[in-house]
Amino acid sequence: MTENNTAPRLQIPQAAIDAFGNTLENRVTAYLDAIESHKFSIGIPRPSEHPLVEAIASAGGMSAIEIIPSNTEPSTGVRQVTNFQARALLLSMPGSAEGRTMFDDVDDALRAMGGVPWQAWEYTTIFPRDSALIAAIGTQFNLTEAQIDEMFIAAAAISA
Repeated sequence: MTENNTAPRLQIPQAAIDAFGNTLENRVTAYLDAIESHKFSIGIPRPSEHPLVEAIASAGGMSAIEIIPSNTEPSTGVRQVTNFQARALLLSMPGSAEGRTMFDDVDDALRAMGGVPWQAWEYTTIFPRDSALIAAIGTQFNLTEAQIDEMFIAAAAISA
């Protein structure tokens, strides 16, 4: 029996890559090195990084990503949603376990990451479709670009 050893590639919008300037590859490499060094640590918290850096590292590094060109517009035309719309949608979606919602899962994941991703999740008023945070959440939860587009359409239809 022949196995397909080709791992799925992470699809990351060019805008998310650009948000890091020229530092993304170095940050992924440094994070992978820090994780490797941490294997020999006792009682020291695991290193953490921006969720997109962690997702790329978990996938195997920069060679495991596919960059989606900036000129690729979301098929939905929905470019952003409010924090309220995003949270209301996630509260309506089933989560990873009975009694949980997708909001619970995303909230827990970003809370665990801490730092800037957690602050953005808590305090931003608008979530742009092409933001690094949305790309990282999509990667963390194995969402396709089409699924994220569908979520943005649904969220945009929600009003208070």
